[in-house]
Amino acid sequence: MSKPVLLSSYLSSCGWRVRIVLEVKKIDFEYRPVYLWPDTGEQQSEKFKNINPMGQLPVLLVDGKPISQSVAIMEYLEEKYPEPRMLPADPYLRAKCREVVELLVSGVQPLQSIGLIPILGKVEWKKWADRNITRGFTALEAIFAETAGKYCFGDEVTFADACLVPQVCNAYRFGID
Repeated sequence: MSKPVLLSSYLSSCGWRVRIVLEVKKIDFEYRPVYLWPDTGEQQSEKFKNINPMGQLPVLLVDGKPISQSVAIMEYLEEKYPEPRMLPADPYLRAKCREVVELLVSGVQPLQSIGLIPILGKVEWKKWADRNITRGFTALEAIFAETAGKYCFGDEVTFADACLVPQVCNAYRFGID
């Protein structure tokens, strides 16, 4: 079996969360950068769409077979490489961790997509993103008030941490407090 290959971009917060999981689990992998830009990036090429028809990053190639969607990749890595575990052992906390992941990947991250700027315009996007991202982060603070230790869920890095870090950095990058 060959080492996994991650197709991603430094601009991709979805790819960033997968890289965090790969690094925390100390998985030897190959990184192949893909030029990412809405409508014109390499991910929109016919060659790339043969790997992932959605034309999205990241993609993990496992023995040449593609897995796309960051959470699916993270779950695969958790099952294939169970140590260190990145989901809490307690079923309730595991569910809460998945809740945080869902909130981040469905409720916060899409609003930080640069692909929305041409559609909404920069000023409207900024107002819309600021309001909704702030709302998502406020909800996270309430959850973390009950679950946090050194990290989001106690003293071990979880999927929640892997998903949170890129979104906090993007919020900062886009001037959202």
